[in-house]
Amino acid sequence: MSATATTASMGRLSRGAAGSRAPLAGALVASLATFVQLLIVIGMVDAEVLHRLWLPVTSGAITLAGTAAVIYFRQPGSNDEAARLTEVPASRPFALRPALILAAVLTCALLVGRWGADLLGPKGAVLAALAAGLADAHAGALGAASLSGAGDITTDTALTAIAAALGSNLIVKCVLAFTEGGRHFGLGFVGAMALPTATFGTVMAVTIGIG
Repeated sequence: MSATATTASMGRLSRGAAGSRAPLAGALVASLATFVQLLIVIGMVDAEVLHRLWLPVTSGAITLAGTAAVIYFRQPGSNDEAARLTEVPASRPFALRPALILAAVLTCALLVGRWGADLLGPKGAVLAALAAGLADAHAGALGAASLSGAGDITTDTALTAIAAALGSNLIVKCVLAFTEGGRHFGLGFVGAMALPTATFGTVMAVTIGIG
């Protein structure tokens, strides 16, 4: 299950739970997995992008992990909420349909990213990553890293595109947090993601700035 889908699931779960903090922590951990997976997929495509990307991602991930831990462990009765989480039927470890959808999104991201780079240059690649991130953050990031590895865009442009993909994906998660979990869960998710997002953005800006 993707982090976006997990955010929606945790939002729905929070409506029926005694409290919203355990589901909220679950949604944050799912976003943490997005950071970890991002380093893995980028490392398979372009080592230079990975070399420049690891510090911003690690900084954001550490901040996010700390935020999730604080939210979960400061809540009285969190064990009861955790029990509710374990009652939710586990999804299958591998489902063909989501895998095919992800493959299609990744393919489209690569094609659209190359087309955007050819048509509009670096701005086109960033816009393509931004659009792909609405469906899957890794799709936009992978497309940008692939273009960088092929020499079609610079590493700095790839980093900007990856940040754009993560940003648009975060917007989708925030919208789902409100629509699926309600105002309380939505505000909690947005507030919890504020510091990790600011940390990632600041370190990324410095990384791009120093070249």
